[in-house]
Amino acid sequence: QASRCDVVLLPGCWLERPEDVATLLERADVARCCEVLRQAWKRGAVLGSSCSGTFVFAQAGLFDRRHA
Repeated sequence: QASRCDVVLLPGCWLERPEDVATLLERADVARCCEVLRQAWKRGAVLGSSCSGTFVFAQAGLFDRRHA
């Protein structure tokens, strides 16, 4: 349903150790989420995230050539 939303918010995931970030980003569901985020971005949706969800944004390439 995010493919039709004007605003997409990605919450943080429960990660206890720094190395858990790499494990998160390797998951198939996160890869699908990255694709949905890229499509929403291209459509002009407003995107937001918190905590470890920002790593998913980075994985999707949404921070490429941008200043944080």
